[in-house]
Amino acid sequence: MTSTYADNLKRLDIDFDFDAWKELAENDPAGFEKARQEMLQATIAAAPEKRQRRLRGLLWQLNIHRSRASNPMAACLISYQQMWDKVYGAGGLQDLLINGQPDARPESLAPVLAMEPGND
Repeated sequence: MTSTYADNLKRLDIDFDFDAWKELAENDPAGFEKARQEMLQATIAAAPEKRQRRLRGLLWQLNIHRSRASNPMAACLISYQQMWDKVYGAGGLQDLLINGQPDARPESLAPVLAMEPGND
């Protein structure tokens, strides 16, 4: 029997306590960051193996954006925009749901022409 991502998360036994995380962030930023990284890595490890590389790539992108942001709110807004780009952008979730392909491209692109051998 194949376990699902949700089953894997349940096995992590994550009981997210917002107030505890808030207190940790306010009183021990380094401890918060360490716990955040551990939680993210555990969550990625709970994902199906074929998805883990992509999740690590997305996390890397988010971390780069966070490091370049001038403040936490700016980092939040950048992450929020990136999320919506992954849903509505080219090749995003919307394309997958509508076209059945994650890399669907608009039909307005030029057609690919067949090349006959010897017509160099």
